[in-house]
Amino acid sequence: MKKSYYFINIMKTRIRFSVLITILLISLDLFSMSTEEITGEVFKKDSSRKELLYKFKNIIQTDDKNLTVSDAQFLDLDSKVVVKETSHRQGSKLVKYEMEHLQTNRKGSIVVDNGNILFNLEENGKKKSVETEKLKDNFVVGHTLLPYVSEHWKEIMDGKTIDIQFGVWDRQETVGFSLFKIGQEKLNEQDVILLKFKPTSFVISALVDPVIFKFSMDGKQLEGMIGRVVPKKKDGEKWKDLDAEVIYKSIKK
Repeated sequence: MKKSYYFINIMKTRIRFSVLITILLISLDLFSMSTEEITGEVFKKDSSRKELLYKFKNIIQTDDKNLTVSDAQFLDLDSKVVVKETSHRQGSKLVKYEMEHLQTNRKGSIVVDNGNILFNLEENGKKKSVETEKLKDNFVVGHTLLPYVSEHWKEIMDGKTIDIQFGVWDRQETVGFSLFKIGQEKLNEQDVILLKFKPTSFVISALVDPVIFKFSMDGKQLEGMIGRVVPKKKDGEKWKDLDAEVIYKSIKK
């Protein structure tokens, strides 16, 4: 009986120890994960930030291996989600980007695989053909633009122009842009650096106005922007492209 009693106690102790180790490992894993929440307000362009159109929220989590997952949403004024974006990146390098555009009933993804960029598009539940491009070092999507700019901040501040191949999910291709400094101003009583994001193609330039980005002085935070945004505006029965002004706020947890 004594041996059986001691055996049971030993087994209970081992189980408790195993549970404690498991809890500790989970705690360490959570501790190694950094989280940042970015919120934003999307205003009608040239409304002096008086006409609010959409709200924005992005939860960004980075682990100790520098793998970052971003989950972003645009919401209308009734708190209804109109756009969902998710991305996985390693530093500034994209692994996978997914878009669900609820206004237009379209889904898309951009995947980097073995030196190629794969564009997938689905409209009204039907898949279109997959388009492929060769990956270039200056390839970015919306979620990787900020880390890419941060990596090249010194060059930009020295007056150099940065060439970027921007992945456009619904066109299923990359589009060339030039990024360069154009000045400095105050935003909410803070100094910000103004960068112009301009299409290099004359054809695209005729369709899309340059975007103005407003970065913190160290290039680590995007404080605001003026230009084309992901949500669209309703015009009769159609959804049309929208240019707006966005103001961001970052909270690190």
